[in-house]
Amino acid sequence: MNAIFASIEELMSQVKLSQLSGIGIAAGLIDSDNGKVIFSPSLSGWHEVPLRDIVEQRFGVPTYLGNDATLAALGEWCFGLEKKVTNFIYITVSTGIGGGIIANGELYDGACGFAGELGHMTIDVNGPRCNCGNVGCWETLASGTALAREALRQIKEGADTSITELVGRDINKITAKVVFLAAQQGDRLAKELISRLGYYLGVGLANLVNIFDSERSYL
Repeated sequence: MNAIFASIEELMSQVKLSQLSGIGIAAGLIDSDNGKVIFSPSLSGWHEVPLRDIVEQRFGVPTYLGNDATLAALGEWCFGLEKKVTNFIYITVSTGIGGGIIANGELYDGACGFAGELGHMTIDVNGPRCNCGNVGCWETLASGTALAREALRQIKEGADTSITELVGRDINKITAKVVFLAAQQGDRLAKELISRLGYYLGVGLANLVNIFDSERSYL
């Protein structure tokens, strides 16, 4: 929470308070109507957190909550390249995998506002355990975190790779960026891991195409 406050204070220092119409925050599964973070797989212990009211009371500015990928889809549809497309899927691939759905010219958020959690559809029933509690989620197989985790696992099992040299033999510093750098330098393991990630990314995308029949998917 202190990190959120610090980020807001830094941003507010760059504008006049009279020019600030509101604060927007995106984090996890959101109850937008009541301003609560219901649950966040990436934020340990966050359950039913009234984040909107906490921030609004601290800064005295109207505050709104939403899911980051869903709001990114909305922004792209309203202001970006896809503003004339009435059916499309927006997918974020970084630490995890998220998504937003525009259906028939409207943002689709589902019955409880949780639609678009594309990263938590099961791709492999025998796959890794996800922070959400599910098994084999898309983001456990095709995200940046998944790439770094699989590299670390194989290195611990004795895989021969230059990835360890790039992190000064400190394997706790392995990230997706490091794996990509190793692949660019021709490392065999790194290239295999990226190929594996691409395979699972493709499996998930094919599922979405078959389910939604969208005009376009935006990755």
